[in-house]
Amino acid sequence: MLWGLVFYCINVGTAAATEFGKWQSWVTQNFTWLYIGAQNAWIGFLLWVAFSKYGSMKLGKDHESPKYDDLSWFAMLFASGIGIGLFYYGVTEPIYYYTRYPNMQKPGWTNDDQRAQQALFITMFHWALHAWAPYITVALSLGLVCFRQDKPLTIRFCFLPLLG
Repeated sequence: MLWGLVFYCINVGTAAATEFGKWQSWVTQNFTWLYIGAQNAWIGFLLWVAFSKYGSMKLGKDHESPKYDDLSWFAMLFASGIGIGLFYYGVTEPIYYYTRYPNMQKPGWTNDDQRAQQALFITMFHWALHAWAPYITVALSLGLVCFRQDKPLTIRFCFLPLLG
């Protein structure tokens, strides 16, 4: 099926791009609520993990001490993820949303100032907790399985406790 899709896109080209653009627009218009709700669910799950009995579990083995303190860990995560992203996309992402999607605005928001504010809101959504929540969930899964059980750092081992 995948190769059939590849050949379709290669042979039809522009028509395929137009059709997939329509599909993307339909999904965006009808399921944005699901995306935002799922991100909120990830944040809720992480808060539950943090404040439950699992919040004090070590990601490494019980007898090992951490290599880095909390401040160093935060600095490394910020520098490798958000710091680089903000440096690279900090100005261009809101401008992209402002210029590329002039009709992407709340109902009743019709002037340029309101469109610019909406572009900033969308950018902040991409760079706040909603962006970090899925990454943290995968990192916790990998950390618990890979560092505690000496498994390789691959996504398939995240499911080891659930599926065996």
